[in-house]
Amino acid sequence: ALPRGVLATEHGGAVRMHLGCSACGGRCEHDACEVLCGRGANAAQNAGRISIVCIGDSITAGIGASDFGMAYPSQLQKMVGDQYIVTNLGACGAALQRSADTPYNKRLQWQAARKIRADIIVIMLGHNDARPPNWQGSVHFEADFKAMLAALCHDGQRPMFYTAVPPPFYGIGNPLLPMNLMVQAVVNDTLPTLVPMMTKDAGITTTPIPVFEALGGRSLACPDLFPDGCHPNDLGYLLLAQAVCSGLGLDVVSAASPLTAPTAEVEHQDLVGPKGLRLAVSPPAVPA
Repeated sequence: ALPRGVLATEHGGAVRMHLGCSACGGRCEHDACEVLCGRGANAAQNAGRISIVCIGDSITAGIGASDFGMAYPSQLQKMVGDQYIVTNLGACGAALQRSADTPYNKRLQWQAARKIRADIIVIMLGHNDARPPNWQGSVHFEADFKAMLAALCHDGQRPMFYTAVPPPFYGIGNPLLPMNLMVQAVVNDTLPTLVPMMTKDAGITTTPIPVFEALGGRSLACPDLFPDGCHPNDLGYLLLAQAVCSGLGLDVVSAASPLTAPTAEVEHQDLVGPKGLRLAVSPPAVPA
């Protein structure tokens, strides 16, 4: 057995885990380590399952939840069932921009994202890009987004990409602090317009997932879902998972949590899903 913090790679060498994550002590790297060890989404027993990879920051990782099993990718896994395998590659503190203080492409999760030949990739980044002095403007953000997409394609094979507009930033502490004002300006004003625009410009034909609206939107209508002003609580992560599940056009095959909100009657649609599967699609439960 290898020492704690060291992972075997397919080349017979070793890669050291980044166990210095101050937000979670390295727990956000669990799924990445499984992938790099040849388990998880890369394991042989997963052949035939549809792979969904969730790329993001601490909001994807699940900071603020009572347990990492309540993170949105974990709840999404419970919703979509065993036909899919959902991998949580959220990296605490990570930003999309390569010039940021903690760029995603320097994290262990990025190595794992490039190793998985995912069928579906959901990208939700932006909160840490908005932190001073990271934000370099929309042009830099979009350029690094396109570079990320290119790096995630294998041998000309392009996964089905989905972008998600990140949830609102409600503010930490005094709402008039300069950092709060800067982050809110980017997350709440710029990204809801920029993400759909750059998604279209990148040739992605899927519709951006409206996580921003699902969790309160510009009116900041759901402050109780964000105890620290930035990260959702368990119910917030449930609603986030439901928004992603609906945005992917997938049925909820099982309840993700006893927190599940009442369902609404909706019209089913017959769509062709990943790998040619035909899906009878209805959006998941929505809050009353």
